Amino acid sequence: DAAAEALGLPAGIAVAAGTGDNMSAAVGLGLGGAGLLDHPVLSLGTSGTVFAASATRPASAALSGFAAADGTYLPLACTLNCTLAVDKVAALLGLERADAAPGGEAVLLPYLDGERTPDLPTSAGLLTGLRHDTTPQQLLGAAYEGAVFTVLRALDELLRACGLDPADPEVAGRPLRLIGGGAQGRVWVEAVRRLSGRPV
Repeated sequence: DAAAEALGLPAGIAVAAGTGDNMSAAVGLGLGGAGLLDHPVLSLGTSGTVFAASATRPASAALSGFAAADGTYLPLACTLNCTLAVDKVAALLGLERADAAPGGEAVLLPYLDGERTPDLPTSAGLLTGLRHDTTPQQLLGAAYEGAVFTVLRALDELLRACGLDPADPEVAGRPLRLIGGGAQGRVWVEAVRRLSGRPV
C-alpha cells in the first residue's frame, strides 16, 4: 500500500516489479518451469530476438540470462535489424513488404544500424550477388533472408551456450514459435521455415 500511495494510486492497487516485453512473452507462452529448450521462440519485430527456457544460466556474453521467478533462466539473444531493416529496403525499392521474392543469388546483410548479435556496432549493410536479371522483388527477398539468417545465427548461439549442438538432428528438428509483428506476415513465416528447415 505504501508503494501505491507514493505513486498516487488508490489503496488496494498492487504495485510490483515488472519485466520486459520478451520475458513477459516467455512467461505467457509457458516457458520456464521444466527448464526445457524444446520450443525456442523467435520474436520478429523492429529488432529480432530469440529466447527459450533453460535450467541453467548460459555462460555467454552474447546472451542476456534473465532469471525467472520459478528458478529457471530465460536466455535471450537480440539482433538490431529485423523488420525495421526490411521495411527500409522495401521503402527504398518502392515495394510493399508482400512483394518479396526469394533473393536468388543476391545476398543482403541488413546491418543498417550496426549489429548487436554478433557484436558489430559499427558495421553497415552489405549487398552482394547482384546480377543483370536481379529484380527489385529479389532484393527485398534478400533483405528478409538476411534478417532471418541473422536471427537464426543468434538461435545457434543460444543453443550452443545452453549446451546443445544446433546441427544435432534432434535439436534441429524442434519446432520454432514465432511471435511479434513479423509472425503475422506470410513472407516472414515462409522465410523462417525455408531457411531454418524447422517446423514453425
